[in-house]
Amino acid sequence: MYNWILSVPSNSINMIFQEVLVDLNSKNERGLYQSRIKATVGGRPLTFYSLVGLENEAFYRSMPRIIAIAFGALKT
Repeated sequence: MYNWILSVPSNSINMIFQEVLVDLNSKNERGLYQSRIKATVGGRPLTFYSLVGLENEAFYRSMPRIIAIAFGALKT
């Protein structure tokens, strides 16, 4: 059985990054860093933490995690 736990109108689904602050001393064995991300998601300002890569390819691979955390933060 499935149940919607988050419903965001399609015209409100957007994510605008204001800041991605990376702790350069936190590199893990996979080459990812702890970061604090400030963004506006669905019109709401949020601050959350995630692992990110610094190079473009690594950052792109970090995006699914960042999006999941951002939408999870909308539930609270």
